[in-house]
Amino acid sequence: MSDVSYLARPEFPKFRDLYSKLLRNDINVQLPGNALVDPEPITDNEIRLLVGYASMLSTSSEVLDRAQSYEIATRLIEIDDTNSSSLVAIADIILSRIGNFPGRSLLRDRYTTTPDVAPHAPYRLWLERATREIENSVTHFEGSDIALTDFQYRLFDALDQSSSVSVSAPTSAGKSFVMGLDLIRRLRKGGPACVVYLVPTRALIREVSSKLREHLRKAGLETVPVRSVPFPVDKEKTQQGAVYVLTQERLMSLLHSAQGKPWITTLVVDEAQGIQDDSRGIILQSAIEAVLRLFPSAEVFFASPLIKNPEYLLSLFGRSQGEVSFIETQSPVSQNLILVSQVRNKKDRAQFEVLLQNERLELGIRDLGFSFRGSKFKQQADLARAVTRDDEATILFADGAAYTENLAEALIEGLPEPAHTDPVIAEFVEFLRSEIHPEYPLIKMLPHGVAFHYGDMPAIVRARVEDLFKEGLLRFVCCTSTLLQGVNLPARHIIIENPKRGSGNAMQRRDFLNLAGRAGRLLHEFHGNIWCMRPTEWDEHCYEGELLQDIHSAMSEAMADGGSAIQRLLANQAKPDEVDIAEAAFGKVINDFIATGNSLLDSEFRTEENKAVLEQTEKKCQEIKITLPIEVLDANRAVRPDRLQSLYNYMKAELDPATLLPIKPGLANSNQRMKEIIKIVQEKLAGIHNGSYIFYSQLACKWIYNTPLKKIIAEHIDYLRSQNDNKKASVIIRELLRTLEKEIRYRLVKHFIAYTSILALVLRERNDVAAEEAIEPFHIYLECGASDRIALNLIALGFSRVTAIALHDKVAFPADATPEDCLNKLSQINIESLNISKLCIREVRELLGQQ
Repeated sequence: MSDVSYLARPEFPKFRDLYSKLLRNDINVQLPGNALVDPEPITDNEIRLLVGYASMLSTSSEVLDRAQSYEIATRLIEIDDTNSSSLVAIADIILSRIGNFPGRSLLRDRYTTTPDVAPHAPYRLWLERATREIENSVTHFEGSDIALTDFQYRLFDALDQSSSVSVSAPTSAGKSFVMGLDLIRRLRKGGPACVVYLVPTRALIREVSSKLREHLRKAGLETVPVRSVPFPVDKEKTQQGAVYVLTQERLMSLLHSAQGKPWITTLVVDEAQGIQDDSRGIILQSAIEAVLRLFPSAEVFFASPLIKNPEYLLSLFGRSQGEVSFIETQSPVSQNLILVSQVRNKKDRAQFEVLLQNERLELGIRDLGFSFRGSKFKQQADLARAVTRDDEATILFADGAAYTENLAEALIEGLPEPAHTDPVIAEFVEFLRSEIHPEYPLIKMLPHGVAFHYGDMPAIVRARVEDLFKEGLLRFVCCTSTLLQGVNLPARHIIIENPKRGSGNAMQRRDFLNLAGRAGRLLHEFHGNIWCMRPTEWDEHCYEGELLQDIHSAMSEAMADGGSAIQRLLANQAKPDEVDIAEAAFGKVINDFIATGNSLLDSEFRTEENKAVLEQTEKKCQEIKITLPIEVLDANRAVRPDRLQSLYNYMKAELDPATLLPIKPGLANSNQRMKEIIKIVQEKLAGIHNGSYIFYSQLACKWIYNTPLKKIIAEHIDYLRSQNDNKKASVIIRELLRTLEKEIRYRLVKHFIAYTSILALVLRERNDVAAEEAIEPFHIYLECGASDRIALNLIALGFSRVTAIALHDKVAFPADATPEDCLNKLSQINIESLNISKLCIREVRELLGQQ
């Protein structure tokens, strides 16, 4: 495959010059402010030449040639002031020829009066167009035919023909839609199927679950249970199958559930590039390995954005033989990568360039109408307002939660209160006042069409921001790297300045490409814009480089030098930013090698360069005495094995293990017992010896007792203010939500899983079967924020905690109701009559398919 399109090569300078002229004319009208010099307009003769080039390139088998054909056809349409019917017909033929049927739908919707009718064309071209459409058509959810892109059709066929598939494609290539089609096909094949969708974050669970439920409803399969909590579905009680949407941690919990035996026939790993993401990448690898070990005949599919070696994932999990991997680089929506630089001594001006395959095309200097100096928040906000038209949407990328709120503040700074607030926005504002806190900062931003979005926000709030943005009721959303983990918030524009990810490290090329792929809304725009502010000042010039990036597992990276980070960890010399990955790598070495008698020196990690360090790492790991059975170690891979052993030794020495048992919430001394357990796991599993367990236990008790979030927040603010803490309410709320997400719902969850699994082992060794079976699943209570079975069942269906608690309080569900029983009950009552928030009612109606 060539690195550039055929006609874009140096031997065709006329085409290169003409194409550059087309780009300048198309992008110029999207730039902010006023040009000092306007680009030379394209002549009719040049348009005819470009049409000829586009037609020729569209017949090529080279991806870049076809991409260039798309660019010419769509940009000619966009700069055409006459709305030429012949140009529309030509573009329709070209888009059909290259298999870009979503782009063709947009063309017909925008530029023809009869979108359902193909523009007139000579019979031969009409026949060609019809043939291409028939070639790519498959049966839709509702039984009708739909034309897929060439990539989508190839993927759909591969999923049917192969038991293991790994695909690399741009963010907006339509992978998820095809996965949905395949799910329906799989469930209809006969014999129950259990499909697990693995997503990288809890923030993505709701979006994926909602899409899958919609697909199932359209296909008449609404009785198939969709679970987002690790409650096993009884295979005997489901005729067609079940669907789970889980993170890697929840998947590990499902595999080791005490509530029943799971079964898995298909594993779909979305955003599979997460295999390289530090400690959670190692947990992801272990979770996939566990599934394939327990269910060796399970099918497995990997989807990643723009990786160079998708076959690596198949090889990593022993699925290379006769399986399918392929790469797609062409997207139905393309992007303009625009560099915005300061002009020396001219604070109100900026230099604009567009980056094309790492070559810069100058667009000129423009008067902005605002200062490109001073506060970076204000500059990002000013640029966003300047480039965003009334019918467009813009994402402003931020490095963290506080940054998103500051950016949103800058967007509304100095604006008068809107004369009219959309009723849907007003409904959301009222929900935030009554159910979160009257000083929650979103309240004053939403009426201006502005919001922020990050992973620690309450699920129902985050989801509503996503919905309002997609519905066009929000124009600006300030967002963190949750975008990189698959959350679908496509926008016409993305504005970025010196981006960081996670712990503050400079963004790498692979993450930039994933982020940039969010620019441009499928079926809304032909092109999206990524605005890179002051790119020469970025810590990492991630806007430049190869389109495809190599992927390697986080475990292989951790062991590349022989595992020196593990040695530093064991010597208490690990650097703060390497502790998490060192702990995860250490756990995997113990589980996969030391505990099973395998040698690291015989592993894939050994090289001539690292074998001495690897031998020392193995020796240090072997020196640690681990007597725990492998099933306990395997169920707790996110916790250091030596600390698991320490906890086991502590419990085994206890004369009366009953004093260690968690007490069912609501019974006498249950809160005190939880406090004692949190202190134990803080010391034994986290290595923390301070008083933080007191606050965590207070917060955890409120969280699992169905205490409304608004009450938790209000009491925390009141307490801090009684202690003369003068932080703004917005800061206190943000910090509290982070504690809930990172400490209560993540760290304490994994530590309670470890605590209860080791306690069960100790009780089993003492033949106390009754006590073992009575252990409460506190890890579920902590992650979900509820301990009542009905509330948990509602959360398992996909309801937010806020809605689940509201329904639990207002609807009389049978005490022994399953999640599906709860859903049936809700479908039989008048939801509107319940005295609950309108936003909660909206969530119920959406999940029931009544919207």
